[in-house]
Amino acid sequence: MDDIGVSITGTSAMQAIAQVMLSPSERGDEISVVRLSSRSDEAFGDVGTARDRIGGYRGGMVPFSRRDTPETVLKTVTKISRQLEAVEHRRKVIICVGLPVVCDPEEPLLTGSSVLWPHWVAALTAAARANVSVYCLDPTGLNQRATSRGVGLVRLTGGELFTNSNDFVSAAHAMWRDAGRYYLLGYWPSAGKRELHGIEVSVARKDLHLRVRRRRGE
Repeated sequence: MDDIGVSITGTSAMQAIAQVMLSPSERGDEISVVRLSSRSDEAFGDVGTARDRIGGYRGGMVPFSRRDTPETVLKTVTKISRQLEAVEHRRKVIICVGLPVVCDPEEPLLTGSSVLWPHWVAALTAAARANVSVYCLDPTGLNQRATSRGVGLVRLTGGELFTNSNDFVSAAHAMWRDAGRYYLLGYWPSAGKRELHGIEVSVARKDLHLRVRRRRGE
């Protein structure tokens, strides 16, 4: 839950949307709620713990920073992914309920010379190893804001952005459906000096839309 880009006035709306995100869960699903600025929230716990964290959520806990916030998000994705890596042969989903500028950091343009690059590589590597995809749900709803952005964490990990819509219920069901219906393909990249590898997946049918991981680390 984004408690950095969302202000204190958005607290009750975020709490309500987070409850909607939990509603499609079924027996056997494992759920955890992590508040972005909280260092104590782990990617483990039962539904009761998740609801307690939603109840304790407050917007605007840390001021938004174009320098520090992307690093915080990437470190959080890395931490959660590493915690989930031990759960094998299952797809895992991080649903970031928050502003796209927070939840979907863009790929650094300067690669190795960017201060964000080590955190970017760590997040993409950990997400790939744990079979984690990042999704983003914009809580501001139907706002008519321009959503054209560069290539970000969501697309490169095989997730999806849900923006400019008030239908949070449909978005929740779509994300849970993706988490439960998928093909798991494995491969071994050739040895090289690159820190990240691009991935391309194609199918013969023309009426299909693929949502796949597009970057991974060593």
